[in-house]
Amino acid sequence: DGKSSWGEARLNDGRGSQRCGLCASSGSGAVEQSFSRQKVEAIAGRALRRLRSAARTDETLTRRMISIRIQQLTKRFGSVTALQRLDLTIEPGELFFLLGPSGCGKTTLLRSLAGFYIPDEGKILFGDEDVTRLAPHKRNTGMMFQSYALWPHMSVAENVAFGLEERKVSKDEIRRRVGEALESVRMGAYAERRPNQLSGGQQQRVALARALVI
Repeated sequence: DGKSSWGEARLNDGRGSQRCGLCASSGSGAVEQSFSRQKVEAIAGRALRRLRSAARTDETLTRRMISIRIQQLTKRFGSVTALQRLDLTIEPGELFFLLGPSGCGKTTLLRSLAGFYIPDEGKILFGDEDVTRLAPHKRNTGMMFQSYALWPHMSVAENVAFGLEERKVSKDEIRRRVGEALESVRMGAYAERRPNQLSGGQQQRVALARALVI
């Protein structure tokens, strides 16, 4: 069963410490976006209800989830320190939120978790595994970018299936999981469309399904 909580960390954007924002589901992927607290609470409530419903019908869900532990993480870009000695723990099945202004280090933290940035100091652990310097494709994480980053030459279904294909999942399993992921974001009827045939909100849901399906 999932649980939700509000968390805060002290990050530094070079202009002084700020409260920072991160929306992360430790079992399936991470999402970064800018919302009001009320909006985030509403989204979290809906996501939590769906997570609990899924956990009741699929006992493997919680077994797939692991903790995320960040220890004394520091990331610098030249003279600017984007993350400074950050300590943070996200428990298995927990929906964890950090909120804050643009430029305070949210994307830097997410990219460090996904493996796109290598920190200057500190550690990132998934469960008991140190993944601080592990390549992104070996981390089994998904990240939803603010720009969505959908491939324009692929259909909706092909975009969602890409990560599974890279992991050499069987075709039957890909078909099943892609269908379930699209239905979970109410995009099943749009599986054969291209991104340029979707609204901005629909593209956002496809990007979310792509992050969660792996």
